[in-house]
Amino acid sequence: MTAAKRGRQRRVTVAMMRQHVEELVAKHVPWDVPVIQCKGLRDARTLWHGRELLEISLPPVKSAVSYATALHELGHILGRYQHSPKVMTCEGWAWLWAKQTALIWTPRMRYTSGEALMWYAAQVMRRTEQRRQARRRLAAAGVMAKRRQR
Repeated sequence: MTAAKRGRQRRVTVAMMRQHVEELVAKHVPWDVPVIQCKGLRDARTLWHGRELLEISLPPVKSAVSYATALHELGHILGRYQHSPKVMTCEGWAWLWAKQTALIWTPRMRYTSGEALMWYAAQVMRRTEQRRQARRRLAAAGVMAKRRQR
């Protein structure tokens, strides 16, 4: 199948990605919420106090990966299920929002989102194991009653 039959994909430039993020911020982030340009991808975050958005830190859009990261952080504001108590729910839906909103979604962007989700999954598993160990120590010390057998 030729490119003409498939429909030509337009080339999305970094400038177009940057403009897209700026437009989304202008349209959807409340005017009284500080939007901070962070230095690197790992510094990107959305800060909440309960359901009140306090601040959003976005990386400068210099590549497809920084574009995906910026969209992901906006997904924490605009995506579904962002007030879920489950971290994986929030993260997964923020990445899905980023993918659906992006002008383009490259294999590198897909890899980055997958790596981020795997990191969060490992953190959740580590915390779960730490809680189990703490409960065992408390039960052994007689502080907590053991669960009833059903």
